[in-house]
Amino acid sequence: MSAEPMPIIDEARLVGPAAILDEMSGADDAAVAAAIEKRMNEYGIAVPGELASASLRRLVDRLRGRRLLEDLGVYQAQVEWLRFHVPPGGTARLTLERKVERTGGVTLKFMGLGFGSGRSVALGAEHDFGDRKDCFSLGALVDVRLRTYTESDGRIARQVDVEGVAGTSLASLVPCGLCFQPPEAGPVPRKQEHEWDLDDDPHGLTEKVTYETTDISDVEISPKIPGVDLGVLIPGLSMNRSIMSSCVATYTFPGHACFRSYHEVPRRLDLPFWGRF
Repeated sequence: MSAEPMPIIDEARLVGPAAILDEMSGADDAAVAAAIEKRMNEYGIAVPGELASASLRRLVDRLRGRRLLEDLGVYQAQVEWLRFHVPPGGTARLTLERKVERTGGVTLKFMGLGFGSGRSVALGAEHDFGDRKDCFSLGALVDVRLRTYTESDGRIARQVDVEGVAGTSLASLVPCGLCFQPPEAGPVPRKQEHEWDLDDDPHGLTEKVTYETTDISDVEISPKIPGVDLGVLIPGLSMNRSIMSSCVATYTFPGHACFRSYHEVPRRLDLPFWGRF
């Protein structure tokens, strides 16, 4: 198993509401609304607006009233989907392992906000990221097309379409921004999960923890596009993450210190982060 970024083993297009309307331009609003609801449910992604058919018909009417103002082109953005944290002064190792034979892997679904289309990618089931002294993040390199529209009431609307996923990324987090040790106060708000008090232990210890993560549905994110200043036009994506592999973390804590693990409130995408006292 490699410590390189994870390979993409499958990719599929997710057709968004605006594209569905284009495909069904001759159909009435009720038929288009029903098609949008059906397609989003098949993808396992929230339908924009409420589930009521009347609300979806208003959405279709809104899309019909838009006029393209400007196509700003395609840009590549980096989107984080997981962070792994190393105890300050210690080391740690993360591996993804199959839960059972032939079962496992990571699925990421990206949908462009503003009623754009998206992509679904599947990553491998097993991966070893090696021994680490620094926290790191896992991400995806996403190609996004940005368009602006004028709506029937004169407002400017933004649409993001995910054109493709070019690959995955692994980046060290130095400094981490979450892990801390005095005199830093650490991030807030946070909730303590676990503590190892090794003040009187010169040897330290190693702990192995298996995290059984669950789906993270429809997290809205604003990915950064390196070297591009889009002003107020910040690309927005909705991300759905499913990890079917077990996340196995091995932490090594040095002696003569106290370590506490925390998670953010509300809980986000990351595995626990650490404070050293």
